[in-house]
Amino acid sequence: MAHLRSRVAMTAVVVFALAGCGGDGDPAAAPTPTLQKSSSKPVTTPTATPTPTLTTAKPTPTSRPAADRAKTAVLVDGDLPDRGWDQDRDADPEGSGDQRSDRPACVHQSRALLTPKPVADQARGWVTTVPKGSEYLTSRVLVYRSPAEAAVALSAYRKAVAACTRWKSGGVDEYAFAEKQVTSGGASSVVRRSTTSAIGFPEVPPGTTVTVAKVSGDAIAVVTGTWGTGDRGVNSQADLERLATVSVGRAK
Repeated sequence: MAHLRSRVAMTAVVVFALAGCGGDGDPAAAPTPTLQKSSSKPVTTPTATPTPTLTTAKPTPTSRPAADRAKTAVLVDGDLPDRGWDQDRDADPEGSGDQRSDRPACVHQSRALLTPKPVADQARGWVTTVPKGSEYLTSRVLVYRSPAEAAVALSAYRKAVAACTRWKSGGVDEYAFAEKQVTSGGASSVVRRSTTSAIGFPEVPPGTTVTVAKVSGDAIAVVTGTWGTGDRGVNSQADLERLATVSVGRAK
């Protein structure tokens, strides 16, 4: 929510098997001729030599490298539901640096997704102009070593999000922010909706941030929409949930 806090303050991721091999028969080991009761010469009945059989195993399919999968799964311009978006260098809605807060863990809830450590992590951000300022959207994809590790990471994230309902962040006096959050989602997703208010400017409507995290296999897609004071937001929660589903589906 670094985008949002700064927005309010400014306003006020060939095996081959040879089977059944045989060789040519050994002439010295040929069977003893069998004499027929006939006036003709003895007839020899040879034993047939087995024909060698070559069996080729199908190659074992291998998945794409985790980094390629994460890069492919991150949203692109064409995925966004509305026009007017520009690339934003800052693809971390929470901000990368530590921030002052009475509950530091609540300022960086997404850090819970880093345990277990993902093997690939890709992100991209956008910004667009709305009537009363700017709106931000970020897309992030994390790929883990296994589906089990991805499930553990989402569980840790769900726990971190559920623990944060109210907290304060930012500086002091008019540059401090009061934040509150509600959580929803199902077995394979976490949805958090938070509002941020400038303590020093109670007359300014709060800003809103909605984050949707979805897991599929060994990957987690996170899509966040942030809009500022008094704006409804270009993207609804349903839009963000759809985008997260599209993103995580590409990580296979």
